[in-house]
Amino acid sequence: ARFAIVDEPLMYAISSAALSRMPELSVQDLTNIPWAFASMQVRDKPLMNALSAGVRSNIAAFGQPTSAAMALWTLWRSSHSALAAELFDIWSSMDVFQEAEPFGLLLMDNDWWKDTGWELDILDRLHRVLPVRSVYLSMSKLGHFATMPSQACHPSLRKVANLVDAVAAAVSAGTGGDAAAAVLTEGEHFAQFK
Repeated sequence: ARFAIVDEPLMYAISSAALSRMPELSVQDLTNIPWAFASMQVRDKPLMNALSAGVRSNIAAFGQPTSAAMALWTLWRSSHSALAAELFDIWSSMDVFQEAEPFGLLLMDNDWWKDTGWELDILDRLHRVLPVRSVYLSMSKLGHFATMPSQACHPSLRKVANLVDAVAAAVSAGTGGDAAAAVLTEGEHFAQFK
């Protein structure tokens, strides 16, 4: 259970102390303190501005799996969704996130934005991290059919997965008899290297 009363004077005293010691604070301090404020729904603009400046000035240091996810959630929770989206774009393209939560935050915002292209991009990045059927189905409903990342497959199944992808590509590219010939060629190639 959580205590329901927030001592705002105490919170602002903590914020003031943190801001006065900003150069001494570690990445963990710069993510934990604003995270605590955001989780208790205490708005502290100077503290959030300090977090934003800290993250922007050192994206790589904050771009670790735990600190990146915490910073992203904190910014999102504190109504800094534009910066959260910018950082998500950077960090997810670097494969920093290993859990679903950061992707879920941006997907929730995208429900309001109604940007199908961005939604597909988020789902594609999520599928690289967590190649699960529900993500694949969500992508297919938007007209995109993702391939299974090879590292997610058991090594003995990678060859079969590559064959299926090659056959699907051959069928998509060919028409009529050309498609059948392309499928036969892929099957023969598969049989040569079993």
